[in-house]
Amino acid sequence: MRRALSLVLSTLVSAALVCSCTGAAKVEDYLGEYDYEAPAICMVYEPVEGEFDEEGNALYGIQYREVTDLDGLLKVPDTTFLLYFYNSLDSSGWAITAVVEDIAEAEEGKLTVIALDQSQYTNLTTQFGINAVPDFALVRNYAEISVFGSADYYEWGADDIVIWLDANGYPI
Repeated sequence: MRRALSLVLSTLVSAALVCSCTGAAKVEDYLGEYDYEAPAICMVYEPVEGEFDEEGNALYGIQYREVTDLDGLLKVPDTTFLLYFYNSLDSSGWAITAVVEDIAEAEEGKLTVIALDQSQYTNLTTQFGINAVPDFALVRNYAEISVFGSADYYEWGADDIVIWLDANGYPI
């Protein structure tokens, strides 16, 4: 009887552990369709639809996926986000977007890159102390790890972003 009870308890504990692990939210749960104009997008390194090399292998690239629930996304456990704040009305910042895409590809699996139109997310610019755009914040569990602070620089470039990421444990 004791052995049977022990076996039943062991099975129940194992089942509870499996259930608690499989229900965890994932980044993909908060991403919608491809969208290059949404105010919140996730730069995802994934196969480009209909693109293949000579051997038939899928070609990969950065795809822009709409973020359907930013608050939920930023709460995904064990995920570090690089928030890229930009102004959709200012085309002079688009050169840095190419650098951010390179970072998203290089750090795939380590950082999840989210581009946010600062005019639509003033609550987050206030929360993370973003005083100029473009700017960047590293966030985990909806809490700031570090802010790049572009307003603190007289001038800055891609190398400064790479140095900042490296200083925060994300060498490229």
